Amino acid sequence: ICGAGFAEIAIIISVFLTIGIFLLDRIPVVRASQLLVISASDHNIEDELVVIIKKFCKHYKIKSRNLSEDNLDIIIEVRVKNDGKLVKSVFNLAGIKTASLLTHDGEVSF
Repeated sequence: ICGAGFAEIAIIISVFLTIGIFLLDRIPVVRASQLLVISASDHNIEDELVVIIKKFCKHYKIKSRNLSEDNLDIIIEVRVKNDGKLVKSVFNLAGIKTASLLTHDGEVSF
């Protein structure tokens, strides 16, 4: 390209590409999901959990349910901005033993 007299075009294109890459780098990426891990003694608490989670999250997906004789373990993938309030609200439900929010570094689902 440069040997055929197109040096000016190559410089202009490289400047525009550099600016374009810089601008694309400034666009925010979708937040990575977090995993809400809940252990409860009440098997019928899932509906109450979903109501609270919908209040704090636009996106949630139940990833796992483990039901034993006297325990319900549930893992929910959430995207939340105010994670502290979510965990406190979930933990304040009657029958909740533990509530943990983990950062999810694996695959991101959209």
